[in-house]
Amino acid sequence: MTERKKDPLLEACVGDFQLTQKLGAGSLGATYVARSREGGRRIAVKVMDDHLIKDPGTPERYLQRTRSIQHLKHPNLIELLDFDQLETGEFYLSMEYLEGEPFSMRMQRRKIRLAEMMTLLEQVCDVLTRGHSRKIIHRNLKPSNIFLATIGKEKVYKIMDFGVIKAPRPGRDGNSRPGSPGTSDPFFGTAVYLSPELARGEESRVGPHSDIYSLGVILYKILTDQFPIYGSTIEEVAAYHAVRDAMPLRDYNPGVPESVAEVVMKCLERDVDERFSSPMELFFEFQGACAGLPVDLSFDGTLVGSQAISLSNTRSNPRIRMEDLPGATPGTAMPSTPGTPTGTAPNAAPAEKTAGHAVKSPASAEKTAGHAVKSPASAEKTTGVPEKEK
Repeated sequence: MTERKKDPLLEACVGDFQLTQKLGAGSLGATYVARSREGGRRIAVKVMDDHLIKDPGTPERYLQRTRSIQHLKHPNLIELLDFDQLETGEFYLSMEYLEGEPFSMRMQRRKIRLAEMMTLLEQVCDVLTRGHSRKIIHRNLKPSNIFLATIGKEKVYKIMDFGVIKAPRPGRDGNSRPGSPGTSDPFFGTAVYLSPELARGEESRVGPHSDIYSLGVILYKILTDQFPIYGSTIEEVAAYHAVRDAMPLRDYNPGVPESVAEVVMKCLERDVDERFSSPMELFFEFQGACAGLPVDLSFDGTLVGSQAISLSNTRSNPRIRMEDLPGATPGTAMPSTPGTPTGTAPNAAPAEKTAGHAVKSPASAEKTAGHAVKSPASAEKTTGVPEKEK
């Protein structure tokens, strides 16, 4: 019987903490649980893959970005603690430990109700607004980078890996930078969430609208269980954007009200100037497009209730309770970057809002009644948390 090789990093020390358990590995590195030697407090430690730190100036860039994200202080950001180096030479990022799961796993259970979808969008748009106000773009927003944390009896969405990766320009040899597809390419299998300008390496055009595009892909996937474009590598995605627009949402699911589909498709415009100008503009437009739809509508064609969304009280109850999530079974999991300490309820004042946005009038009963909105058959597959990209 072959003896299992022990992980050399287990029992390594991070300040007063000791790595005790490996939670999983993803495109950025392996994540561990670390416990304080006095009191047993837990934190998460992501040990970065060498290929991400090979350039001399990269550690300093990670440290500066960590400091910038720490200053955001938003309830929907995973709290970053430190970026430093182990005695063995590996660089690591430490952060708060949370119970929960990535949103990609939540998508696999389907039946995402409209109220849940609205809460997701509101909280994500709120934290993106805070980041954008400090000139920080996420760049790699996707379901596996949105963590659905269990805090008491509430579920809170927390953003991970905020601005950690800089999208590479495709190389002349056909491989992405850094690494190559299937090995160390952080975007392999999830490049479809990248905006056209990120996929093409057009750094000067990257901005808030790049994150809005990624949010549009997430909404599209929830509503249709399909992606709006094709491609698993940056090269394939860039080639698609060069010749084609996103597939019309209602081609995949004609049951989605036209007003809702229009909002999602606006996020996916190839021209950055044609997308929403800010995350909160997107949220208000989506909220208005959904007005009049049953709040208990779940995206598998099931109408559970008849309560309509109120445009006036959505902000007053921005969080959802555990029992609001069908089939939710909290699991011990670990994030991979940015938020507030574990156990702190997100009751802070909302981040900066974009005032003066016009909200679409509620769809008429004739337009929305009887629509059976399909739900995702499955989301991208996950094997654990942090998720290893396929």
